[in-house]
Amino acid sequence: MEFWGVVMIIAAAIIIGAAVELFDRSVIAYGAAASAIGAAIGAYLASERLGSLSDWGTEWWGVRIYPALIGAIVLAVAVEAIYHMVVHPPTAQGGGRSPLAR
Repeated sequence: MEFWGVVMIIAAAIIIGAAVELFDRSVIAYGAAASAIGAAIGAYLASERLGSLSDWGTEWWGVRIYPALIGAIVLAVAVEAIYHMVVHPPTAQGGGRSPLAR
C-alpha cells in the first residue's frame, strides 16, 4: 500500500464515521471518532488482509476500493452499534433510548 492509499483510507474513514454518526447522534462527543477508527481498521483489513477476497475490484494506490469500502462501512456500523449499546444499554423494562428518538 502506498502513502496516498493510506491517506485515502484515513479520509474515507473520517467521512464514513461522520456519516454513520448522523444516523445516531450520541450524547458523547467522540462517537464519530470511534466510528472513523473502526472504518479505517475495516478498510485496511478488507483491502489487505482477507486473502483472495481482497483481490477483486479497482485498485488505487495499492488499495482495493470495493473491499475497503465494504469493510469500512461494515466495521463502522458495528462499532457504532456496540458504542450505542454501551452508552445506552436497554433495561429489563424496555426503557432504553430509542434509536429513532432525537
